[in-house]
Parts: sequence; structure tokens; C-alpha cells
Amino acid sequence: SEVARHCTPEDCWVALNGKVYDLTEFMDRHPGGPTTILAWAGKDASKFFNDIHKGVKIEQYLRPEAYLGDLGVDEQLMSESFWHTLREARVAEVREELERLISQTSGKRGKANTI
Repeated sequence: SEVARHCTPEDCWVALNGKVYDLTEFMDRHPGGPTTILAWAGKDASKFFNDIHKGVKIEQYLRPEAYLGDLGVDEQLMSESFWHTLREARVAEVREELERLISQTSGKRGKANTI
């Protein structure tokens, strides 16, 4: 993939949540240092990033020009089980967001299981 070709300290692209970012300039400003970013250079770091930075939007820390575009997916290479896993993950994300919105409007934690 194009992202995989950009995996050096001088040219560091990382995919996060379906978007591709050039983190070359950001590495030196990263609070955890450049090592973690370099470990994910040229790869999709979404799960790792989301596990550590729950709810954080990377865009708030980057210059607008760091966003390079959406991560392209060759749908012909994806198995049905992969698509099922992807759909399930998206459903879980939507439920979480709905529960958050319900709790904000009702003042208590709601469940989005019926939606």
C-alpha cells in the first residue's frame, strides 16, 4: 500500500480510524516521544491509538495539512468475516455514541440496545 512506503523518521505516515496522516513533523512534539509513532509508521495504528487515547481526536493536535486523505481499502481483498467484524465494530461505536448522547440528555446512563 501507499501508506506502507512512508515508514521512516523523515517520511512517516500513519493510518488512524480510516484516515491517513503525515506525522513526520508531529513526532518531535508527541508527548510520548517519536519512538511509538515510528513503531507504527506505514501502518494502521487505530486499535493501539484508540486503546490509549480513548475519545481523543488526533486532528486537535495536528496541523490541517497533516491529514492526507482517507485510507483506501481494496474491497476485493476483504473476506466476509473481516466485513462482519468491521460491521460489528461500527455497531458498537454507534451504540457507545448513542448511550453517551442519551446520558447527556437524560442525566443518567442509558442503554442503546433497543435502537
